[in-house]
Amino acid sequence: MAHQREFCLEENHANCPVFTAENPSPMPAEFIHKSASASRRSANTWMMLAAFAVVLVLAAAGFVLFPKISSAQENPTWSAPSTELPAPGVATAASIAAETPTAIPASPTPAPTSTATLVPTPTIDMRYLPLDTPLGTAYKVIIHRVAEGENLTILARNSKTTEQAIMNATHGFVSPLWVGKLVVIPQESPSWDSQPALEPYQVTQESISLDDLGALLGVDASLLKYYNGCDECQIQKDSWVVVPRAP
Repeated sequence: MAHQREFCLEENHANCPVFTAENPSPMPAEFIHKSASASRRSANTWMMLAAFAVVLVLAAAGFVLFPKISSAQENPTWSAPSTELPAPGVATAASIAAETPTAIPASPTPAPTSTATLVPTPTIDMRYLPLDTPLGTAYKVIIHRVAEGENLTILARNSKTTEQAIMNATHGFVSPLWVGKLVVIPQESPSWDSQPALEPYQVTQESISLDDLGALLGVDASLLKYYNGCDECQIQKDSWVVVPRAP
């Protein structure tokens, strides 16, 4: 009771400083027991420590669980497709899509590739025409060099022609014959009255066409081709050809 009386717990509590103070407070400082104040401060300290510990635990839990939650969001859990079958007679979007044939795009038609056409290289008709080679197209002749013991009669008989045909066919014929003279002898033709006289000519170029030779000699190239029996040939060097001359 002495303690109670000391702290205004008796009948005369109206005169207690707690009630008479201008700014009432739960308990004036002079009446607060020192052990009670220390106990309160100790309790507040423990509460602060407990709150701090809870904050640490929550922070640690968040640090541990947050990566797992993020990973779960990035890698959603696979769930087995529903095996529930639609009711008979009820078409679903999936069934319509399954039954609808998928149009396969047509393969593009390959563009035609250009094939190079090989043009055959024209073969050049190279000819070497020595003496006594048959020349001409419709009318055949040879250029012959008179040998020892030959005369017009022998030459005409060997070529089945006549002496007059040899004289008419050879341009600038001079009688009598001598060894080494060049004569043009018709082959198996008894007459040369309707044909021009032919002059023997030896090619000195490495090769030449009858077109170029006609331009060189001032002769119609078509007549050169006809009486030599060569249209598009190249005449080689040292060959012998006949050149049509006016009678």
